[in-house]
Amino acid sequence: AFRYRLIEQARALNKRIILPEGNELRTIQAASICAERGIARCVLLGDKEEIIRIAKNSGIDLHDLVEVLDPKLLRSKYVGPMVELRKQRGLTEVVAQEQLEDNVVLGTMMLQAGDVDGLVSGAVHTTANAIRPALQLIKTSPNASIVSSVFFMCLPDQVLVYGDCAIN
Repeated sequence: AFRYRLIEQARALNKRIILPEGNELRTIQAASICAERGIARCVLLGDKEEIIRIAKNSGIDLHDLVEVLDPKLLRSKYVGPMVELRKQRGLTEVVAQEQLEDNVVLGTMMLQAGDVDGLVSGAVHTTANAIRPALQLIKTSPNASIVSSVFFMCLPDQVLVYGDCAIN
C-alpha cells in the first residue's frame, strides 16, 4: 500500500527526473521501469550509443519515453550560470568547466536552472558526491541550517524508515 501510494503520487505529478549515472545498468533498468509504468519522465545523462548498447545487451526496452542527453552537448550552457552562483567563492569559468565534467554536478545545475524537476543519484557515487553539489549550487532553504536524510526499506509486511544514515 505504501509503495502503491508513492507511485500514484509520482504519476500524478509527472515530473522530469535527471539520472546523471545514465550508463549504469541499474539506472537504465530503473528509467525503463519508470517509463513503462508512467511513474516519471526519466532523463538518462550519458553517451547515447553506450546507453543504448548497455540496454540492448541486457534486454532492456528504453521506450520512447526515456530521454537520453549527451552531457558533452549540455555543459557549456551551464558554465555561466554556475560561475554566477559561486562567484563569491571565486569560481572561474575554467574551474566550472572542470566541475561540470562530473555528471552529478551537471545534473544539479540542470535542476537548479529548472530544466528538470528532480535528480536521483547514488548507484555509483557516494552520498557525499551526490549531496555536495546540491549544497553548493542549490543550497538549503533560508530557514534551514542542517541537512538530513531518510530512506525507506519496503519489506513484505512492513515499511522501515531509516534516518540520517548517510548525512549526519
